[in-house]
Amino acid sequence: MKTPSRLILLGFALFATTGCGNSLACESTLESADGVYVGIDSSAEQSRRNACNKYCLEEDLNCDGIYQIWRDAHPTGTADKMSAMYEEPALLDCVTITCADDCIAAANSGDIALATTCAQ
Repeated sequence: MKTPSRLILLGFALFATTGCGNSLACESTLESADGVYVGIDSSAEQSRRNACNKYCLEEDLNCDGIYQIWRDAHPTGTADKMSAMYEEPALLDCVTITCADDCIAAANSGDIALATTCAQ
């Protein structure tokens, strides 16, 4: 994947965390045993992906493993996962592609609870 594509994916990951004001009409909520993750966007599909991105960043063991390896290699660097995604493409891919795709598939099959509401 080329760097511009990675930046777009990172933008989606940041968007999932920070939101973007009042123009966003859809909200998706993913509930897990360890937390609730909310994604916001103007489209239902992207709000679902944003919720999954948040979940993956915080709870996915594979993504956490990539983060731990990165953190061990950068002991004086930034410690939080969101910042590490700027520097570690494998972590970005894990959160926004690998895990998020699995999360969406699990939601579509009913294996995880991911509810979406959109304002008209």
